[in-house]
Amino acid sequence: MMLKKNNNYIIFGVITKQHGIKGELRLLPFFQDTSTFYKAKEVTLIKNNDIRTFRVCSARPHAKFILIKLESINSIEDAIPLINSEVGISNEYVPPLEKDEFYVEDLIGMKALDSENSFSGTVKDVFTTPSNDVYEITNDDTGEEILVPGTKEYIHKIDFENKEIRIKLPKYL
Repeated sequence: MMLKKNNNYIIFGVITKQHGIKGELRLLPFFQDTSTFYKAKEVTLIKNNDIRTFRVCSARPHAKFILIKLESINSIEDAIPLINSEVGISNEYVPPLEKDEFYVEDLIGMKALDSENSFSGTVKDVFTTPSNDVYEITNDDTGEEILVPGTKEYIHKIDFENKEIRIKLPKYL
């Protein structure tokens, strides 16, 4: 799994729905270790280029989710517009990355090469879908954008030292 970060915060998870009638929100974390989240005093919610910061009034585990109550969110009507917001927390509360986890920003700009060195491209972005991450790569020769599934079948090796990704091109190309 890849995680997004910037200089001030990291995307910790996403709001999936409201919980109850008093404005609690259900947060699906992107991290397995959520223990440091409970120390966060505020969160940043990002949705459609709208960025808002809220003080955390309470947070508690609920199955695979975290139920959070934010200051000034006191009803279903307040909570519903926040559904699908990404939740950012200060970098100081981020748990250490697990094996095979890295930040999207570390991949942007990497050279993408196929196993025969017949394709060369540059990673433009990585986005998450319900089934897997997808790498958006710009073909260096044509400028065409291609999408490569972020699975072991298509992403063979990520070499951070040489800033290269070895890929298998999808059959449609």
